[in-house]
Formats: sequence, C-alpha cells, structure tokens
Amino acid sequence: MFSDKLIALLQTFSKYELNRFRKFLMSPYFNDQDDLVRLFEIINKALRSEGQPASDLKKNDIWKSLYPNRRYDDAHLRRLASDLNQMAMQFVVGESRKQDTLSEALELQRILEKPELQKHLSGVERQIRKHLESMPGQSTWYYLSQFRLHWNIYNRASKVVATSDFMEKLVPADQSLEYFYVVQKLKFYVAWLIYRGFRSTQQDLSVISGFWEHIKQAQFEDIPLVSIYQNVILCLTEPNEEVHFVNLTNSLVKFADKLTKEDLRECYYIAQNYCAFKISQGNMKYYREVFEIFRRMIASGLLLENEQLSEGVYKNIITAGLGVGEYVKWSNLSRNIPFTCLPISAKTLAYSICPICISISRNIKRSLNCSEMWSTATLYMRSEPNKCFCARITNPKNIWQWIR
Repeated sequence: MFSDKLIALLQTFSKYELNRFRKFLMSPYFNDQDDLVRLFEIINKALRSEGQPASDLKKNDIWKSLYPNRRYDDAHLRRLASDLNQMAMQFVVGESRKQDTLSEALELQRILEKPELQKHLSGVERQIRKHLESMPGQSTWYYLSQFRLHWNIYNRASKVVATSDFMEKLVPADQSLEYFYVVQKLKFYVAWLIYRGFRSTQQDLSVISGFWEHIKQAQFEDIPLVSIYQNVILCLTEPNEEVHFVNLTNSLVKFADKLTKEDLRECYYIAQNYCAFKISQGNMKYYREVFEIFRRMIASGLLLENEQLSEGVYKNIITAGLGVGEYVKWSNLSRNIPFTCLPISAKTLAYSICPICISISRNIKRSLNCSEMWSTATLYMRSEPNKCFCARITNPKNIWQWIR
C-alpha cells in the first residue's frame, strides 16, 4: 500500500484545492523537484477517478509510472511521498493564512519594524485597527489580537530608552493582555464546570487568589464575555437560584450584537441545558424559556451550522413548542428556517406534525392541551410508516384511540 498519510491528506482537498495545489507544485519558488509534480499527477488522477480509490494505489505501479526503466527503490519512493506530504502541509498553511488576513497583518507588523519601513508599518497598523473595529464580536481572539497589536508597538518602544510616550504604549498592551487572560480563564472555568457535571474528575481548575474579586472591578463591566460568563458560572454552581438564569438571558440579549456567533450560540446552549435541568425537576415553565431561546437563536441565525440544521435540534424545537402548547407558534417559528436547511426527516416533521395537531383540533372542536399534542408528536415520530398514522388520524372516530 502506498503512503496512507499522504493519501489521507490529499483526500481532504476539494477539486478547486487540488488545482491550486498543482499550481503550487509547479512554481519553482516552492518546489524544485519535477518528480513531485509527476507523483502528484498520478495521485490526483486516482482521486478524481470514480473507479479504483486512491487508497488502493500500489507502490510498484506508481514506481513504474515514475521510472519505467529503473529498478524499484522503496526508500526513494518513501522519500518522495514524505516530501510531497510536506509540500501539501505547506500549501494548507498558506491557504489558511490567506483566509486569516488579520493574523497575516499582525505578522507583517512584526516584520516591518525597520526604521526605513516606517511608512509601510503605519499602513499595516491602520489596516489592523480597521480589522479589529470590523470584527463581528469581542471574542477571546479579539482580545488576543488587540494584545498582539499593542505588544508589537510596545516592543519597538522598549528598545529605545528615551521614548517619551513609553507608558502610553505599555498600558494598552498590559490592559489587552489582562482582558484576554480574564475572558479565557472564565471560558476554561465554564468548560471545567460543564465537564464536571457529567464526568467524575478529581482534578480542579485552580484560580489565583483574589481573581473573583478582581473581575468585579468597573473596568470589566463593558467586557461582554466577563459579565456573561460570571452569570453562566452562577447558573452552574447555584442552579436552584433562578435569578441567575434571568440575569444570564438578560445579558445575552443586551450583548448579543457584541459577541461572535460561536460564543453567543455556546452561551444559549448552556442556558438551554439549565432549562433541561429545571424541567427534569418538574418545573414545566422552563419549556417556555427553551422555546424563547430557540426563537432568539433562529432570529439571530445561530442554529444553522454549515447551512444545515441537525435533526436533533429540530426535534428539540418541536419538543419546546409542544411542551408549552404553542403548536401554532411553533409552526410560525419553523417557517423562519429555510426548508433547504432541514434534514429529510425534519422536513417530514415540519410538514406533518403541526398540521396533524390542527386537524385534530378542528375535528374535536377544541384546542389540544399540552399532553395531547405531545402524545400526537411522539406517536408520529415513532410510527412506522408515518403515512399510516397520517391516514388514520384524519378519521375523528379513531383520534383518541391513536392519541391515548
């Protein structure tokens, strides 16, 4: 079998990326081995073929294609595979760097520290500040990038003892470092609390003395994630104090436009887990809270990942809607989710359960209560095939036979 490590890496490339990698290999600046280009062409052809998979390529066959008149040399072929693998990883790094223009600019800022390049440096630093101002939310990456910007500026100043504005460069670097540390520490602490909730662990996540008092200072009041994570921690450590949940949801609404989608989604899921805990204790009013969280997440475009909504999430939306008896509202809510984003099973649920509940209500001339709707949805999701269930519930005489 040929290099599975190389094949596994190249199999992750799209056709577009394979074409770009070929151009990368053809450039003498990056590659001076023609044999690597020829080896890639053999693998590339196998990757694009619908017949034999690339993982079935044989060493002897590859060698004969590369060197038809030479004796087989396993060490040489393995070296070629290793070199091509290294080139592929360099390509991946380069492509990733192009997509992260902020990191590229921060690296360039550090490189352009020569006095004769001051104009170039000023232009790059303006570009970095524009990037930071346009970032969609203040994540830990935002504060780390702020620190890297100010650290580069401070580092230049520290090399000149007579710098008059030395402190003006030191203080922003120190402040942005502190913001990054506090936010990331809180994020780690939340992750530890969640892990501890479902896994037994003897390890504690230590916090330096005075940390909790320090983050209550006024300077952190305008840092969204500091306020939010403190409320999350209180929800997880004092679950019986429901005021913490209220404070958490209020802070999520207040700071929604200052958070990245990833951070906001994560915090909403934590809030939902809290609701699930309260529901398991018999507090059914938290079904409405879950439903409201889903409504906000849909309005903010947080539920779709890779343009798809998972079946589990969609069924949870149904559960929340039926749990509060709001099947009509659930129907309206579900219409805000693009139909193409639903998995096949979820599309079936979207078009079947709510109309079924409405049909039953009309037949019995009253609205279904929460328990009846829940039973209908549960029976529908369990029925095999669903079409049989749909046909039978349209007969009013059989409604309660099927629901109860």
